Amino acid sequence: MRKLENEKIRELGNVGISKLQKLLEVIVFLLSLRSVKHH
Repeated sequence: MRKLENEKIRELGNVGISKLQKLLEVIVFLLSLRSVKHH
C-alpha cells in the first residue's frame, strides 16, 4: 500500500517537472521574441 502511494507521488513530481520545463521554454521563447523586437 505504501509503495503505491510513493509511485503516485513520483508521478505527480514528474508531471510537475515537465510542466515547469514547458513554462521555462515559453518564457525563453517570449524573451527571445522581445529581444528580437528591440533590435
